[in-house]
Amino acid sequence: MSYQVVRVSKNKPTSIGFVQRHNLRQYDQKHKAPSNVDSSKTHLNYTLIECDKFKSAVKEKVDEVQAQQTRKIRKDCPTSLEYVISASPEFFEKASASEQREYFNNALKFIKNRHEVENVISAVVHMDEETPHMHVVVVPIRKNEKSLRLDPKSFCTPRELSKLQTDFNKQVAKKFGLERGESSDVKHQTTAEYNRQLQRENKELTAQIKEKKDLAAELDKLNGAEFKLPQIELPKAELLESKSAYGERVKREVLQVVSNTLKVAQAQLRDQDEIKKRNFELEEIQKNHESELSQRDQKIEKLTNQCQSLSNLIFHTFKKLQIDIGRSLNFVKLKNEDHLILVTEKNEPLVNKFENWFEKIKEFLPLRKEPEKKKTISFSMDR
Repeated sequence: MSYQVVRVSKNKPTSIGFVQRHNLRQYDQKHKAPSNVDSSKTHLNYTLIECDKFKSAVKEKVDEVQAQQTRKIRKDCPTSLEYVISASPEFFEKASASEQREYFNNALKFIKNRHEVENVISAVVHMDEETPHMHVVVVPIRKNEKSLRLDPKSFCTPRELSKLQTDFNKQVAKKFGLERGESSDVKHQTTAEYNRQLQRENKELTAQIKEKKDLAAELDKLNGAEFKLPQIELPKAELLESKSAYGERVKREVLQVVSNTLKVAQAQLRDQDEIKKRNFELEEIQKNHESELSQRDQKIEKLTNQCQSLSNLIFHTFKKLQIDIGRSLNFVKLKNEDHLILVTEKNEPLVNKFENWFEKIKEFLPLRKEPEKKKTISFSMDR
């Protein structure tokens, strides 16, 4: 099911230049075309009422009104209305070029009847945006028997706007199979006000995105990971899309991107947590092993010192024993040589026993080296 699209906004004198620049595509280096304008299709645009000086044309009509009244028109009073006429995209997909042109011509005729032909300043059809539509600029003049009156407010009351939708459907849209849109509480704004609102919402969204990126950067520093949020491109505003609808659509898309990114980040953080946990366990194991090794080294050092002390004690004890035995034998004085041999034979096994025992001990203990001496026991005897 396709619907009619009829939107009207009030324009103050300060915004009429923007309206002309957009409607006539008068863009340059200073004033660049919006991103939703496809310049390759601009040649398909066509004009139904030509005017190349919106400001002068509007001022001329306002001056006519001012000449017929004593009260001066306020400088901030809206001096023009802009109608945007379109339909659901499905309508333009099915309708031929001639049917589309007929729809816009009939819509223009409807607006002329509503505002008087002489008050309609410009009518341009844009084919270079996503959905074809027509811009019609009029001066909102009310005419009575006595005078003219500039009265933009009376054309934009809720009652008048509802009547506008109903009358347009009966007189124009219904013939083309278009339904009347549902009534709503949407507040009508000027194009400039609408654009400013969108800019404010874009700034807020940009600030939110920056905040998310800053948080991600902090997480990178904390977790030692190089992680960045993807570049987020704000979607283009649809033709005649309300600021709230556009804002909600942008929020949904941005939140979806951020949500997906956070899921990836959370998965990475979980992996990092597991790695950190495992590293901590390994560090604890390593600390325990190092502690055990240190204790073993200390124990080995202690045992080594004890062995060294024991070997020194045995060495000195044995040397002392050798000396004592030698002294004892030196003082033995025997007259009988046979008796000497007997004494020698009795003591020699004891000496040999100590020598053999000492040699075995040396195989296991790091004894202090002594100069090599002939292992003999000298005996001196007085004959």
